Amino acid sequence: MEKRRYKSGSLKRKERQETKKQKSAKYCRSITDFIVPQPLPASMSSCATNNQETRNNTHGDDVLTSELQEQERNSLDIETRISASYINQPRPSTSGFIIPVSVQTIFPIVATSAHIPIVSTSDKELDITSDINSEAHDVIEPTQEKKCTTGIFQYPSRDNLKQFFAEHPFQPVSDLPFDARLYERNTMNDSVPRNWLTYNIENKCLYCSYCLAFECPKSDSSSFVHGFSDYRRISQNLAVHESTTTHVRNVHQYISVVNNGTLDNFFASSLIQKKEKVLKQRSIVMRIIDIIKMLGKQAVSFRSHRNESAYTLDDEASNHGNFLASVQLMAKYDTIIAAHVSAVQKKSYQRMKRLKHQGKAGNKGRGGLITYLSKTTVNRLIHIMKTMIPERISHEVFEAKYYSIQVDSTQDNTIIDQFSIIIRYVHKSIVYERLLSIVPCNDGTGQGLFNLLTEKLQHLNIDPKNCISDSTDGAASYHGEYNGLQSKLANMADQHVHIWCYAHVLNLVVTETTKCCVSAVSFFNLLQNLATFINGSYKRMSVWIGVVEKQLGQEKMKRLKLIGETRWSGKSNAATTIFGHFNDPTASTFVNLLTCLSMIQDSDKFDAKTKHEATYLLQSLQKFETILTAFTYLYIFETTAPLSSYLQTNCLDMFTAWSLVDTATTKLMEQKRTFHNVHSKAFEFVTICNDMISMINMDENQTLEIDSIETALPVKRQRKKKRMADEVTNDEGNSSDPLADFRITVFNLIMDRIVQSLQSRFIHHKQLYKDLSWLDPANFKIIAEKGLDDIALDGVVKFFPLIKRGNVKLELVSFASNFDILKLLLQISESEDDSSSCKTCRTCPSCVLKILSSNRLHDKAYDNLYELYKIVSTLSVTQVQCERTFSKLKIIKNRLRNTLSEENLENFMFLSIEKQMLDDLDAEEIINRYAQASKGLKRLLIYS
Repeated sequence: MEKRRYKSGSLKRKERQETKKQKSAKYCRSITDFIVPQPLPASMSSCATNNQETRNNTHGDDVLTSELQEQERNSLDIETRISASYINQPRPSTSGFIIPVSVQTIFPIVATSAHIPIVSTSDKELDITSDINSEAHDVIEPTQEKKCTTGIFQYPSRDNLKQFFAEHPFQPVSDLPFDARLYERNTMNDSVPRNWLTYNIENKCLYCSYCLAFECPKSDSSSFVHGFSDYRRISQNLAVHESTTTHVRNVHQYISVVNNGTLDNFFASSLIQKKEKVLKQRSIVMRIIDIIKMLGKQAVSFRSHRNESAYTLDDEASNHGNFLASVQLMAKYDTIIAAHVSAVQKKSYQRMKRLKHQGKAGNKGRGGLITYLSKTTVNRLIHIMKTMIPERISHEVFEAKYYSIQVDSTQDNTIIDQFSIIIRYVHKSIVYERLLSIVPCNDGTGQGLFNLLTEKLQHLNIDPKNCISDSTDGAASYHGEYNGLQSKLANMADQHVHIWCYAHVLNLVVTETTKCCVSAVSFFNLLQNLATFINGSYKRMSVWIGVVEKQLGQEKMKRLKLIGETRWSGKSNAATTIFGHFNDPTASTFVNLLTCLSMIQDSDKFDAKTKHEATYLLQSLQKFETILTAFTYLYIFETTAPLSSYLQTNCLDMFTAWSLVDTATTKLMEQKRTFHNVHSKAFEFVTICNDMISMINMDENQTLEIDSIETALPVKRQRKKKRMADEVTNDEGNSSDPLADFRITVFNLIMDRIVQSLQSRFIHHKQLYKDLSWLDPANFKIIAEKGLDDIALDGVVKFFPLIKRGNVKLELVSFASNFDILKLLLQISESEDDSSSCKTCRTCPSCVLKILSSNRLHDKAYDNLYELYKIVSTLSVTQVQCERTFSKLKIIKNRLRNTLSEENLENFMFLSIEKQMLDDLDAEEIINRYAQASKGLKRLLIYS
């Protein structure tokens, strides 16, 4: 048995070298080999006499793949012919290499004195003579005289390509980390120059000038685009690069440029084509932005649980989500979106099939295409819009300088405390209240809230020291005198005013009034129990609906209102739904409610417990004491309900708010001892209801019997109190007249409590209003006639220590004297634009600001007065805008969307609340910011 022989190391090395030579010869058969120097045309003969050197940089014919394969089969013969021209060896013209060039073009490619002509031969063979060979022999020499800078080895802009090719190739022959003979590719017989190879002497890297010019640098592009510096296998890497499809494509592009005309004409047309493509892509994104704005303003969800892939868009039966459904709807009427959706759908389907064929069916085709329809694109655009809105708010606040804030917090449905920040400022004489941020709050102390607030203000470049007031509710973390948020802000700012929200104060007043006596508590418990009883069962609700439809009609359908603790108008709405209004008792559902309870009481469809509850509620409603208590509160709600509604309006000024509070307090003080009005209205209401009940009982088709309502209070047994021996006075409340007893123990107690509560709770703001009352336009007539007191404006001027009080007084007196005339000028300007009309009839600080700014009186004449009115208009007397934010929060973060991240939640909140600012955002700016997300997007959406 022979012993197995192994190859020696030298034999293995020889075999590897032979294999490398064969591979190198195969790789070298590339389109880049077909570069042949050409004789100068007649038009360039003068240049030739001036020793201008030329180089033929033609890279080959723009042919199809089959033609390239044919050239590979004949590559050896071609290489022999090309090399013969460079070593000055004559050859017959019949065997010359044919370069199909259709247009005679002169293209500068080396130095300023070197030109490479591409001569049209009309499909005839080129006769390469010895004269041309002598010129081609000197082509490489001038490259040593070029200047090498780092800037010429970067991806050039389209309008600088001509200069780029004038500086390439740069091929020095000394001080190189590789052999200079690599500038030429060796064939079997001779060598061919690599005119695409260029060297950077600064970073000592090799580059491909064609790929660098036509291939946008990407992370996965060739190393000859970023700079090749691995010289260990330089020969193999050069051969591999010459055979890549990317290099061949760029050579084709260069040849097409040269054959089609000059660089100026080519790149002018290419820039036009590039601009048209970019405009088309931007128009698509603009439509996507409009869809996002529409859905964001409606506070609806964007995505679906599934069917979000582009290849599923043709299935109209599937639920693709609101966003893709809107895109599909727009595609039916918009040709641009229709073409884009069709192309994206086709590409996505092909990609899905390819992935499925590769065994990657789990990937649904997303993430590999730029479709503008993916969730990533939508989220990025939403985030850009949300970022632009606070930036604009910050810019406007910077111009306004002074501002006030409204803050509050609430828990969402995932038990996260959301902290809402509203900023109020005056910009261009208009008062704005904007959402600044809504963020989770993990520290509910005054210091924690202060840190969170200042962090958000500083993040938006808003100076916290310019905050002149804050408006909060009565929670200790906000309202605390020593450790509350307002105390922290007062210590930080030079001049700061804390205002307890007027709407919250009024709600506390009403709450105290409804709990001041037993009759009051019993009445509102009755209203709550009635709503709960009817709404708690579909059978009881069906009885209620049937009664209301029969007596009032479907168009007047009313449902009983529950009393919500957080809804300020809950008590008044619940009372007016059943008993109507104080001056209009006919608009009530009292008789309908009695009929419904009677039907439930007598029906066999309900169990004994339900009948017992209906009987108890029915008997409670039929008491005259209930009617008197109801009309007592309707008497109060007639004054407080409009005030509560007005205090919830946007951009409310302090003058109007305090005037309404003062008017309501005065009116209730006048009504304190007018029980006879309440009694007469209650008796009238009972009479009307009894007449309606009699008509129902007399109906022959009606088997129901409803008891009538009491018309008087029952006489109670008089309690006798033990008296002392010398006591001779009688207790006023212990009267034998039940009506007088109700007046004393219920009506007077309720009216006294609400008046006292209004006076005590709003006393904190009285001094502030007194200081600002001189700026109230309602007092201008008094100022014009009598002038100002010596102490006038002392409390206001403290906001401006640098302003002289005397100058402000003179300006105010002058302005008050001319106010009637200036109002007419404002009316004329508003008649041209009705959108700027004021709802308060030119008697508020906002109107004064408009008068001063529209007539340009705020520049010099009344500049100090204008600043004072800006301060007054900036003061925030309520924080109801925070409550609106929480209402929107419950809509957006509902039980179906409770997994929203905090970032997305804030994004959707801004889109839904700041609708006007969202509409005013520049779509072009949005697209420009979106294009910066990646190089691919920048190439598609940016012109240069």
